[in-house]
Amino acid sequence: MAVYMTDELYGGLVSASPPFDFITAAAIPIYGMFNDEKRLKSFNKGFTYLCFIPSALISVSLFLLGSLLLIPFAYFYAFIHKAIILKQTNTNENLADFFVFMFFGLFMLTVSAFVDSTWFTIELFTYKPQRQSNNRAKVISEENYQVLYETVHMFMELPDVKANNFFIDSS
Repeated sequence: MAVYMTDELYGGLVSASPPFDFITAAAIPIYGMFNDEKRLKSFNKGFTYLCFIPSALISVSLFLLGSLLLIPFAYFYAFIHKAIILKQTNTNENLADFFVFMFFGLFMLTVSAFVDSTWFTIELFTYKPQRQSNNRAKVISEENYQVLYETVHMFMELPDVKANNFFIDSS
C-alpha cells in the first residue's frame, strides 16, 4: 500500500482522503467493538485498503487515460525516429523493424499502456518499506551547524541573536 507509516490498530481512521473520508465516521463504532488486538489489526488493514480504493481507482484511471492519450504522439515520435535510423544505417534488420512498427506500432503501444497500468495498480497496493528506508533525513553535526551559523551571520550582517539556537553553546 502506498502508505509510509500507519498505526497498526487505528491507522484506517486517518487514511481516507477527502471527499471519501466520511466513511471513517461510520467506522468509529466498529473499531470500538473489537476487544482482541489481532482482530482489530486485521480489520484496520482491511479498512485501510477500503479507504484507499477510491483514490487508487482515480489514480489508475488517470494514469491509463494519460497513457492512451499520449499513444499517437509516441507513435509519431517513434515512427520518425525509426525512419531516421533506417536512413542512417540502411540495414535489413532496421528495415524490418521499421515496417513491423509501422503496421503494429499502435497495437504494441496500446498493449504497453495496459501492461503499465496493471503494474501501476500492483505497485499502488504493494507495501515495500525496504524501498523507503533509503530516504532518511540528513543530519547536520554541531560543528557544521556552528560554521553555517557564523557564515550566515558574517555575510548577512545579522545581529547575533541566538533565541532558537539548539546547538550553539550560549556561554
